[in-house]
Amino acid sequence: MKINNPLSREHLNIKKTDRVLEVGGGHNPHRRSNVVVDKFIDSNYHRKTDIRVYRHQEFMQADGENLPFENRTFDYVMSNQVLEHVPDPARFLEEQMRVAPKGYIETPSLIGEYLFPKESHKWLILELDNKLVLFDKEKYGFKTNLDPG
Repeated sequence: MKINNPLSREHLNIKKTDRVLEVGGGHNPHRRSNVVVDKFIDSNYHRKTDIRVYRHQEFMQADGENLPFENRTFDYVMSNQVLEHVPDPARFLEEQMRVAPKGYIETPSLIGEYLFPKESHKWLILELDNKLVLFDKEKYGFKTNLDPG
């Protein structure tokens, strides 16, 4: 259930005592995350640079669609610029809701995807009537005015 849209991932309502999981922290993990997981550790295809983990964070290789944690292990889960990459978004979201009662998901805007398209993004994601609507980029032949053809 959606409660609000924070200004950014730096404006989240996370308590100091909350245990926080970040799925797909990549090269820019949130400093508040206690545990960071990433699926692809040997390739930067899905991110700008190498994985980064801060000293206070635990890192695990894990798939966001099959997280290796018990139900409600965390108080809060976040994923920043990850949902647009995953093969099965419904499964990914179910896993986020399974491991924590609260969370934050950030995805690229439509204009961002239009101006700066990324080959690694499988989905275009819109929020309509408080629901996420995903469009398979390949299925809909998504092109931008930046495409040469």
